[in-house]
Amino acid sequence: MQEAPLPRPVVTPSKESARSLFRHMVRLRLVSARMVELQRNEKIAFHASCLGEEAVIVAAALAAREGDWIFPGAREWGAAIVRGMPNPDIRASCIRSAFDPAKGRASPDHTPGRRWHVAPPSGITGAHLPQAVGAAWAAKIKKEDVVTFALFGEGATSTGDFHNALNFAGVFKTRPSSCAATTAARPAAWRRVDEEASHSPARRRLRRSRA
Repeated sequence: MQEAPLPRPVVTPSKESARSLFRHMVRLRLVSARMVELQRNEKIAFHASCLGEEAVIVAAALAAREGDWIFPGAREWGAAIVRGMPNPDIRASCIRSAFDPAKGRASPDHTPGRRWHVAPPSGITGAHLPQAVGAAWAAKIKKEDVVTFALFGEGATSTGDFHNALNFAGVFKTRPSSCAATTAARPAAWRRVDEEASHSPARRRLRRSRA
């Protein structure tokens, strides 16, 4: 049975918005590329690269309002930079210097950004999704006009936390207060096609994310 084509909404940003998007994308790429270089030279212990995923991270962060909360995965740490976190904070977190915002109480490259309404990146795939829904539920109870964004990759849809989060949102009716944006669907290099197909009957990842 042939699948019907998915609708593609067309959004044309203004020149100013396009320039802002591009500047942030370049900024994240430069920071991540430098961190990758430092990690490969054993200067830092850990870094989750966002190379190739900058557009979705930047777009989601710019779409959020000032009071909205963003719950990023390990690769979406750049959302905090887009929201205003200085580059030195990210570097200090990776290098583990005395200027680390977490003061050593968080893993490297997991910089907390509470000031900018960005939760610390989740080092466990999908673990931040129920947290995002919980924040949306809290906003609903408090009657606050807040949206929570959960940023995650395609791999998170195979975790139990992903399905727990969907069930949580459905039971407590948090849908008007929360939404999720997936990063570029990039399967792990070691994953074979047959292994990926066994995770879901959906033929296309876009349909899988909408399911």
